[in-house]
Amino acid sequence: MDSDTPIYSSRIIKNYLDFIGKFYPEFDVDALLSYANISRYEIQDPAHWLTQRQIDRFHDHLTLELGDPDIPHKAGRYFASAEGLGSLKKYALGLVNPTGAYKLLGRMYTILSRAATVESTSKGPNAIEIVVTPKTGIDERPFQCDNRLGTFESLAELFTGKPATIEHPACYHKGDPHCHYIIKWERMPSAFWRRIRNFCFIISVPAVILLNFALPGFGWAMPVLIVFGLVGALSGYAEWREKSELKRALAMEGDTAKAHLDELSRRYNTALLIQEIGQTAASIMDRDNLIRKVMAAMEVRLEFDRGMIMLANREKSRLHYVAGYGYTAEYESQLRKAAFHLNRPESRGIFVQTFRRQKPSLVDDISEIEADLSEKSKEFAHQSGARSLICVPIVYENESLGILAIDNLRSGSPLTQSDVSLLTGVASQTAASIVNAVAFRKLVESESRFRGAFDHAAIGRTLASASGRFQRVNASMCAITGYSEKEFLSLSWKDVSHPDELKLIQRTIRELLDGAAPSRKLEMKIIHKQGGPVWVRVNLVVIRDSRNTPLYLSGDFEDISQRKRFESALEESEGKYRNILQSIEEGCFEVDLSGHLTFLNDALTRISGFTQPEIEGKSFRAYTSLRIAENLTQQFNEVFETGRSIDFTEYETTRADGEKRYLELSASLMRNESGQPSGFRGIVRDVTARKSSEEEKRRLEAQIQHSQKMEAIGTLAGGWPMTSTICSWVFRAMSH
Repeated sequence: MDSDTPIYSSRIIKNYLDFIGKFYPEFDVDALLSYANISRYEIQDPAHWLTQRQIDRFHDHLTLELGDPDIPHKAGRYFASAEGLGSLKKYALGLVNPTGAYKLLGRMYTILSRAATVESTSKGPNAIEIVVTPKTGIDERPFQCDNRLGTFESLAELFTGKPATIEHPACYHKGDPHCHYIIKWERMPSAFWRRIRNFCFIISVPAVILLNFALPGFGWAMPVLIVFGLVGALSGYAEWREKSELKRALAMEGDTAKAHLDELSRRYNTALLIQEIGQTAASIMDRDNLIRKVMAAMEVRLEFDRGMIMLANREKSRLHYVAGYGYTAEYESQLRKAAFHLNRPESRGIFVQTFRRQKPSLVDDISEIEADLSEKSKEFAHQSGARSLICVPIVYENESLGILAIDNLRSGSPLTQSDVSLLTGVASQTAASIVNAVAFRKLVESESRFRGAFDHAAIGRTLASASGRFQRVNASMCAITGYSEKEFLSLSWKDVSHPDELKLIQRTIRELLDGAAPSRKLEMKIIHKQGGPVWVRVNLVVIRDSRNTPLYLSGDFEDISQRKRFESALEESEGKYRNILQSIEEGCFEVDLSGHLTFLNDALTRISGFTQPEIEGKSFRAYTSLRIAENLTQQFNEVFETGRSIDFTEYETTRADGEKRYLELSASLMRNESGQPSGFRGIVRDVTARKSSEEEKRRLEAQIQHSQKMEAIGTLAGGWPMTSTICSWVFRAMSH
């Protein structure tokens, strides 16, 4: 425990100040408190606690300035005096005798200090033993022991009129583990006179008997009357002293009871205020109306003359007055027009500073802080007429929402740190209520939007419990299934799922509830009210609470029956188309823009000699010559640029087995849904046989022409003489 831990009640310092005020009225108390870092409002608050460092600095400065090291002992004696004891005196005197008072002081030591434990043991009717043991980590100073000695001495004086005598056989400050005090006091006056009365009564009885025998006749009567009169007087006086002490004790008990009742009343009103704020927050969702109710409850339950709440705007740039009590109509009108700027560096008012720092402020005297205020803040303070005030921030989860301010203009009752603590609790409850009100309003707005989006959605929407029972459904879903809303809400997922899909949907829901995925999309069949299947695309989402427990299963349904019919028709058409493609002799192909095969039919594999896995996905350059590949690339580029098709161009290629083939190709440009080129589609014919026939035909024609020429030469040779002219003609003909 360090020296900055609050462990000493402010009552101790208040007793010092009362002592100084009585015996040293000229002493500068403000300088003393300033040196000790203690404020006056902390001293006025009996619930406030001070640190060892503050106590040490207070003592050191006080004894230095007064030049009297015995001040702690004197202050202790004053503390237990009739003037200084205060509320503790009422408890002590209510116990009638010193023994009870000392025992109570030991038990109530925790009201004054958390630094030590106290044990008290009775040692007879007028003696008691008290042991004070400092707690571990406490660095208590010797002057604190002197202060206790003074208190113990003076407490007995309240009952007997004389201070107690104290033996101090062991002291913590001399190396002992604790401080040991043996306290003795004289008997109380009533007890003394009771003893005198009893003693006189005991002596008077034998004296009367002796006088009866010693004096003749009735001579003994007068002495006997005197003796009994004396005994009666003593008895009456002792009775009067005892009744006076009892009367004084009962009066003190009455004052104590009144103080207790006042404290209970304050606590009761505080509890009722918090309860009323909570009830108000639960029933009123309008923020400004809620704050007005809070102010009305504070006016009734708390003992402050005036109060107000200011809230920041959405941009957190200004504070605006929302509600208050105790102000005149004219001043409240000024408050409503005023705006305290939060985003200006020159704004230094108490409200703005409290909002920015998120710390409560207690101003005991506004005049003391005027030097730190702006001119506008000074003017506002003067108009309010307040001399002291408390301002606490309204904060929720580290976000400042506004401020709560109170002051006592009429009663003039001092404001204390306990009031700050009380108002901090009220502000905290108010902040939560404000946030709840705003959140509820947003929730209502959100729910309204949700209802609109849910009920009027073009797609079917459902909300089912975690068990699968439907709890909400929109009109579109009713239109998809043919059920009315009332009929649908009596169904579950099992009732509307097609038998073929039941296991799928049960497994999907189970996985969603187990947390395998936040949502799932699937296409499935559900059952129409008339019994027929309806194809739907479903998006399922699990809605969970803050503890991750599944609450609802939300489903969005889109009727895709028409699309499924189109897909079925298209699939049937594609099947026919593929059968045709696979049955024709021509090779059909599709390539992407880079020339890689994306589709081919069986005829193309027969023509190329490659299997489908060997060439699908490969570029045409892989199975054509470089010259042919460059030629095809040039033609495909021309198709891409012009959009015109290739009309049956021939090219030579090599089959997988090395055999050369002649092919005829036609191709056109393919486009995607957006009209952009996506590849090429074409047909390939094997014209090798045709090319061979054409070559054979040309060869035969050449042979025939050659035979005819030779026949003509033979005819000429057989009928005419072979002259040089004829020979030259023949050679020319042969050359042709």
